[in-house]
Amino acid sequence: PEVEPDEWIEAEAIVLATGGLSFPRTGSDGTGYALALALGHTLVPPIPALTPLASEDGLCRLAQGVTHDVALTLWSGSRRVVTVRGSMLIAHFGYSGPAALDLSRHWLRAADDPARRVTMSLAPGERSDTLLAAWLGAVAAGPRARLRNWLGRWMPDRLALVLCDEVGVES
Repeated sequence: PEVEPDEWIEAEAIVLATGGLSFPRTGSDGTGYALALALGHTLVPPIPALTPLASEDGLCRLAQGVTHDVALTLWSGSRRVVTVRGSMLIAHFGYSGPAALDLSRHWLRAADDPARRVTMSLAPGERSDTLLAAWLGAVAAGPRARLRNWLGRWMPDRLALVLCDEVGVES
């Protein structure tokens, strides 16, 4: 129903959709937060979301431009906080793409946690013991099997090459 400017409506809840802080030229300049506070509401402190994960990992420089389906897990000590799965782009500055962007909000929320860390599975859905058994089976079946070729089942060849070089395995 249409409401007249001087008419009051009683409601149990309302949605105040004003935008955030992300793009001031479009009106997302934080004014909505000030309005909500002025009306007596409390705010959960906003954090950036959908941001790339910066890293100094040498893998980023060596494999930049590679896109791969991964599972990223955020840990707090030995406790798994969240796991996200999806496509990830390795960039010269770190990690981007849907999986990294999705994980970024959790990473930033845990900024005060000195025990936070992220692990990456390049073969999501596979268990390490199953992969090891498959590799040992491949070697038993063909002693001249190359790890780089075998890894190609789960990742782009360029990434397999970088990983083999990193651990000192002839590719």
